[in-house]
Amino acid sequence: MKISLSRVWQVDVRSRWPLPWSRRLRSFLLIFVGTLALCSISSSTLAQSRAAIQGNDMPSPTARAGPLTDKEKETIHAWIESGARPPEDESAPTFPQATPNDSVAKASGQKELSFLARLVRWIGKFHVLVVHFPIALFLEAVFAELLSMWRKERTPSSIVRFCVLLGAAGAVSAAGLGWLHAAFSAAGPRQILFLHRWLGTSAAVWSLGTVILSECDARARHRSKTFRIVLFLGAGLIGLAAHFGGTLVFGQDYFKW
Repeated sequence: MKISLSRVWQVDVRSRWPLPWSRRLRSFLLIFVGTLALCSISSSTLAQSRAAIQGNDMPSPTARAGPLTDKEKETIHAWIESGARPPEDESAPTFPQATPNDSVAKASGQKELSFLARLVRWIGKFHVLVVHFPIALFLEAVFAELLSMWRKERTPSSIVRFCVLLGAAGAVSAAGLGWLHAAFSAAGPRQILFLHRWLGTSAAVWSLGTVILSECDARARHRSKTFRIVLFLGAGLIGLAAHFGGTLVFGQDYFKW
């Protein structure tokens, strides 16, 4: 029985020298910077809209309706901060009920939030940033695991292990921040919110089980079929929760042809 020396060397190198941490960190930083870039573009767009309204650039000075009043500006600002969702009933267009900021609360006579409540509300807003990490990382883990299956490798991939570990941390963080965000932000359709909330929470718990199986396979140096099934189902669960989250922001007719 002839054994290729190059094949033995490749197996030995893979078992002793896995993917360096520098390359793992570089991949994570690329994902992180890309997510921050997308968030900064969205934030700058909203900031430009608010500045245009505040500076009387919208509507145009030649418009028949004339400039907006201070109350109308505050209403539009609150609508933009709540996600600028379209009205559900087009026959009776109304702005969604948004959580008022300090200026709106003073104008409407509502009681201002305490410092702790404002801090919790501010922390909950990071849900829209953190939620992208488990989606991207678990999707990358699925692609890497599919590549290992195609190569018929039974040794656990360090890339999959790294993505699952960080993805689970992001999923748990996103779920916790999502509960805080929903407590202070405007809610969309209750059925969609219910599905998004509990699918996201279930995905966070599922991701913890995926991490446990991943670590067990890493110690055993053998990839199990159970982990692959759990990984694929968990990625689908995260994708489904993300879909309903996007529906809350962009509406149910966003992908309408």
